[in-house]
Amino acid sequence: MGKTHTERAETHSPDVNLVVTYAMPAKPKFRITLGAICIALPWLATSLQAPAPMRTAPRDEDVIKNGLVAWRTAGGKFNSACSSCHAPDAFDLAEFNFDDATIRRRALAHVDSDHATKIVALVHATRRKYHLTPIDPMTARPFQPGGFVLPGKIAADRDLAFGKSLEPLLPTLMNGRIDSLAKAQMARDEILALDPRNLQVGFEMNRWSEDIYHGDEHGTIADWMADVPCAPDPAKQQEWFALVDKYIADPSDANFWPMYNAVPDDTKPYTNMAFSNEFSLRKYESMLIAQHLMRKAVATPASPVMFADQGTGDVPNPFWQVGEYAVFNEGLDGDSQGMPDLVIKDLSKSSSFLNQLRAMKVPWLWTGWLFDQGLQRTPGDQNTRNARYFTLSLYTDGNYALHDCFMITRKQLVQSFVPAALPEGKQAHFILDYSEFAAHRNAIRYEPQEPERQAMFRKMADNAFRMSLYLLIDDAKRTGVVASRAIDEFQLQAIREYLIYSDPEHKAENVALADRCLDVVEASKDSNARGDGG
Repeated sequence: MGKTHTERAETHSPDVNLVVTYAMPAKPKFRITLGAICIALPWLATSLQAPAPMRTAPRDEDVIKNGLVAWRTAGGKFNSACSSCHAPDAFDLAEFNFDDATIRRRALAHVDSDHATKIVALVHATRRKYHLTPIDPMTARPFQPGGFVLPGKIAADRDLAFGKSLEPLLPTLMNGRIDSLAKAQMARDEILALDPRNLQVGFEMNRWSEDIYHGDEHGTIADWMADVPCAPDPAKQQEWFALVDKYIADPSDANFWPMYNAVPDDTKPYTNMAFSNEFSLRKYESMLIAQHLMRKAVATPASPVMFADQGTGDVPNPFWQVGEYAVFNEGLDGDSQGMPDLVIKDLSKSSSFLNQLRAMKVPWLWTGWLFDQGLQRTPGDQNTRNARYFTLSLYTDGNYALHDCFMITRKQLVQSFVPAALPEGKQAHFILDYSEFAAHRNAIRYEPQEPERQAMFRKMADNAFRMSLYLLIDDAKRTGVVASRAIDEFQLQAIREYLIYSDPEHKAENVALADRCLDVVEASKDSNARGDGG
């Protein structure tokens, strides 16, 4: 196991009653199908593989059964079990190449030597069951788009590399000048056709599990493991493990979601402080989804809203919620969040709580955005839906202005043109909302200063803004309705100012386009499609 997990007291270690003669899961009839969404291998990690059909050798049946008892046995730090932070059956330790010594060392923080031996054996049996070739936990980063981070010594270099990678993929946006509705529609279609899950980015996603044993820099909360346990509520252990056992026996979508959805009710936070009942809970939920996607990794058509099948309202997006926790709490300290001393002692002595949360903001928000690219079905408020803190973080927590421009432009188009992006009852209209990317003169304030990157940023931003103005004019004239006059007018002011600043050669044309758009907006009905202003 990767890091020391602070654990909550558990006094009951339930019997494990499993069907251990495994077969390939039947095609799920449940309406929520993870297999129907894009889980492209390079997006999960460089070397994640689609597991072969499950097949447990007879000699492994008892190994797995006994190993699961040990896996769920409470003890050691905070008297809790390995299963309270990891995959239900240790699949994550099997997927990543944690060696036996590491697994045993971490297991001994919770169980005795005999149980630690059984946990090591469980990991090996799980690798055989899924025919896994384990990947390096130091280099493989879950959900790293394209599999690898872009080259470059500093963020600005990697941001430039990102922009260059877009040039052949988005020729209308990145080259020439968008000066007509036809070109705006062409740019829109190119952007919507691009799957950002396979697009390399300039920042690294967090490792699966960090461990200060490997050096001070690895003593961090910036990973996928819950730092305090999400152990079953003593009053609901039977119900919880019944769902878990059903999932282990047949890890289908139909069995995953009932287990996942039971987490808030059937598990109990270690404390009622935010570090436990918000941060660690969301990391645990993220881990559950991630390990399920890993074992089901298949290449299928993409969906900008990956869990759109799960109802008609909000969809699960704990990844985004982890990122927002980092945004809202980076200025605080661990004590104020209820971080136990046994967590603090295993953290870096040179990297502050603030810096560790900052290392999580952009990676987790980007991952959350990949799961809901319109951000209209992610739990949250107006600031979630308009990506306010995300657009600011891409500017200020890494100098990723070109990434920022791409993200908010695509987010706006997905929200406007992908039916699944909106919750039931919301009518689609073109949404002009560049959020904090454009507001308060931020596109000018945070514009790149290096000549090559600055020129690319101006070209990209100018074209994105003009594309949006043409699309808004077209939609408003056809329907007579805009989503929100107030927000459109606010955004138009920021866009107009930036176009005058960045493209003086075409000042007259840009001003005329912005003014024409304003006239159309003011003549249109306000649908209040954003509801609360989002």
